[in-house]
Amino acid sequence: MRARYSVLGLSLSIAVMACIVVTAAQAKSSKDNLKVGLISYNHVSAVPHVLANIALDDCKVRGWTCELIDGKGDPIATSNAGLNFVNRGFDAILNVVSDNNQLGAVIKAANTAHIPFISIASGDVPGITADIGPSGVVQGALIGNEVRSAIDLKGRVVLVNWNVLPILRERERGLRATMADDKNIAITELELQGQGYLEDSYNKLLAALRANKDVKAVVMGWMELVPGALRAIEQTGMKDQVKVYSYDATPDGLDLLRKGSSLGMLVGVGTKETVESSMQAIADTVDGSPPSYRSLMMRSCLVTKENVPPAGGEPDYKSCTPFTTEIRRSK
Repeated sequence: MRARYSVLGLSLSIAVMACIVVTAAQAKSSKDNLKVGLISYNHVSAVPHVLANIALDDCKVRGWTCELIDGKGDPIATSNAGLNFVNRGFDAILNVVSDNNQLGAVIKAANTAHIPFISIASGDVPGITADIGPSGVVQGALIGNEVRSAIDLKGRVVLVNWNVLPILRERERGLRATMADDKNIAITELELQGQGYLEDSYNKLLAALRANKDVKAVVMGWMELVPGALRAIEQTGMKDQVKVYSYDATPDGLDLLRKGSSLGMLVGVGTKETVESSMQAIADTVDGSPPSYRSLMMRSCLVTKENVPPAGGEPDYKSCTPFTTEIRRSK
């Protein structure tokens, strides 16, 4: 009987060792041709489009295979796309500016399958490997502080935003916090619709400017909305009265600053640096060294007419500043 159990024990040991060997042989490293699934909630929007394209280019450099799914503004389609990546055995998922709060099923499935889930400016929630991007609250506070000073602590500020994404909500919270004690500043908020947001933004702001002649500043939730805001201000004859402030220092936005338009300031973050940090986080996690912190904040910088780089250039996000004092001192 003892001999029988000894043989059985030896057989089990051999089976376990074989399993370990097979698992080790199957383990991947960042040097392998990893399959990475990219989720984009609204790929047509300018900044997510740029971020996703940088990630696809980075994939080629690393020798990985990346597949992009555009949710087209549909949270259910976006979630289904993420689940599809998990079910197909992808090695990692990169969420490009899609609300992590709406992707709970994807995050849970990725955890169960031991698949790294990295996101860009999509919100810190339990279960993700890391969320990498700027702090929307910090960005909002940077603009809010400048706006309240520029209007001498009185007048109306119009906020145009779409509160579906975490970073957009955070920007508004940060801005409002700076004005919480300013009794002579009135804030008018215009909430946009998901579909046709560019035209919706223009129409709502035009109506607000016509109805409120005390508007001193307009804060657009992201840079893509700025051209429409400038058009509305021009049409209402308020160009000398109203300044526009926004986020994301895109090439179009930098050109507007150079031309001396009613755009007064942008808060930007390095898109290339953000994506490269996210892709490296995937590589490190696959290699067994996940990020030490779940929420990783990238540097945000102020860009004004005073410090906008020459045509064709963009801010150096390794050395640029979030402080207007340093902008003036560098002149």
